[in-house]
Amino acid sequence: MVVFPVNGSFPLRPKEEQDSLIRTFQAKSKAAGFKGNVVVVWDAPDGKLNFRAPANQHEFFRNIGQDFINAKLNKTISW
Repeated sequence: MVVFPVNGSFPLRPKEEQDSLIRTFQAKSKAAGFKGNVVVVWDAPDGKLNFRAPANQHEFFRNIGQDFINAKLNKTISW
């Protein structure tokens, strides 16, 4: 999987815009040579981690926090 941290405004955007951003992230990650599906994550107001991920990955993301994500990020994609 390819994890993209986004800011807290992400869930406030219309679903169509969220989907478009995820498609862009997927295309950019593929162009950069990364394999796997894109997951976007952001801090929730309650200190937990929110995410958009395939259903089979929900349990994993429910059990981790932003600190875990930050520790595991190991590449950067820029465009």
